[in-house]
Amino acid sequence: MLTLARGQKQKLADLTPAMQIGAQLRALAPGLAFDFSCFGVDGNDKLSDDRYFVFFNQKSSPEGAITLGADGEFALDLARLPASIQKLVFVVTIDGDGTLSQLQSGHFSLGTSGSEVARFEFRGSDFGSEKAIIAAEIYRKDAWRLAAVGQGFSGGLDALLAHFGGQQMEEDVPTPQTVSKPAPAPPPREVAPAEAAPKKVTLTKADSTFKIDLSKSSGEIVATAQWIDNGDNRSDNDDLDLRAGILFPDGTMSIVTCTAPGSLQNKPFVFHLGDVKSATRDKPGRETMKVNPQISASQRGKIAIVFSIYSAIANGPVAIASLKPVIELEHGNQTVKCDLDFSSNKDAKKKFVYTYVIGLAIIDGNEVQISPGGQVSPPASEATPWLEWDENGGVNLTFTGPAVLKSGGKFLTGLLNVGNSKRYV
Repeated sequence: MLTLARGQKQKLADLTPAMQIGAQLRALAPGLAFDFSCFGVDGNDKLSDDRYFVFFNQKSSPEGAITLGADGEFALDLARLPASIQKLVFVVTIDGDGTLSQLQSGHFSLGTSGSEVARFEFRGSDFGSEKAIIAAEIYRKDAWRLAAVGQGFSGGLDALLAHFGGQQMEEDVPTPQTVSKPAPAPPPREVAPAEAAPKKVTLTKADSTFKIDLSKSSGEIVATAQWIDNGDNRSDNDDLDLRAGILFPDGTMSIVTCTAPGSLQNKPFVFHLGDVKSATRDKPGRETMKVNPQISASQRGKIAIVFSIYSAIANGPVAIASLKPVIELEHGNQTVKCDLDFSSNKDAKKKFVYTYVIGLAIIDGNEVQISPGGQVSPPASEATPWLEWDENGGVNLTFTGPAVLKSGGKFLTGLLNVGNSKRYV
């Protein structure tokens, strides 16, 4: 086995002829928890395709060339990586408080056929107040090579995401057991010359619709909700949450929230990128979800998604209409903005209305029909928007779905749902 020093580089072929290899990250420090990740970056060291950010909530790249298993173990198949991925960057980050100076021991190792062929060790004395480390890289340079890096980042995962051109994380993100950290920015999309000019449509009426053609571009459907500070000199009631209820062909529904973030690669095929807790005049609140464009094809039928904005009781009374929520759905060069004026709805202006529907999407194969929605929940009700297929293949929306609290526990949730047989799956 080869022991690497910091900065040392080595041809992989000198270690093993295999292209299917295992990589392992380890870190040990009393009282600290660690996350292990792999960034698959392009020739400019940028994360140009976020599907190659492999971490605890996205454990595999699309073709399975990078797979994260238990305890920081990665299974790699370098032969299956697309040519656009020029480097694999292996990262250790502290989850929560603490610094890398507290690290007792850590290492990155490579192995094949059950045998370790190379190891790079690091320890707390190598670092100071940093919260993340690039441990090692596997990169193409006429051949696959291994580099022992050992570079620390003071800003943790935020700094790393910025370094690789990704989206920085928001503060106060819940623990990894309940919510994912925001994924990096969506990849650039290639479009045919005839589609090069961006197309943006704004829908301002509840019954207006527009269709997006998924066949014209690649990449995920990106849904971004935005709201503003209403100027009432309070910050607690500016904490809105983007939610999505997904209706499947068999009539079952799932819900995706900031604390139940879903998954892009597995059911429900919708992924929440993280909670945003406030809005100011200079910086509107923005929360984003991504939708797998193959969701309809994978389920062999139409999919309906209701996007809503929610304000919890604990936030204090506020008329959500005063925060002017809107949503944009983007795919490639096509963008549809649902910009409904809720202030014209007397029910929407009430301070104890907690949920507003800001967009409704029906996905049928490669076609997405989008409308603004506009429905609001009954005053003082925690009911969620519920979808059902009608006999003509359309969708009925009612506020009869079970309450889903951001916090409060199972007991309170159970009390609110007494007598309601509807459940999310």
